[in-house]
Amino acid sequence: MALSDTEIIELLTVATTDLYWASESDEPFTVLLWPELARPKFDASALARQIHPTPKQAIVAVDLDEFFHPAIVPQDWHGDEDRALIARYEQVLFTLRQELSGLQVYRVGHCEVDVYIVGKTPAGHWLALKTAVVES
Repeated sequence: MALSDTEIIELLTVATTDLYWASESDEPFTVLLWPELARPKFDASALARQIHPTPKQAIVAVDLDEFFHPAIVPQDWHGDEDRALIARYEQVLFTLRQELSGLQVYRVGHCEVDVYIVGKTPAGHWLALKTAVVES
């Protein structure tokens, strides 16, 4: 049986509590629900209507696996804490795949990049898991 939007939000909130996306600045995750978006497909223009980026903030689509790859690939030098962190990222990725359809990652901006992992809930609403990446 499909989960409700509220249940999915709770799952993702629990999975990302005290979890930070590692970059030059470790950033938390936020769950956003956009029930007003009654559209079969989500794209960069739909995201732009939701977040109103500045003209200098390009929106670039990135593959889900490509985005998560650095966070879930174990390295020889990883210790127990690193492996536990990888398991948490894998759980987030599993939850996203299990509960949402049409998953796509959007990067907004340059250097200070907002990241939106967007998917559709079984109720037909668009949900985003938002974080940020700081790159120089």
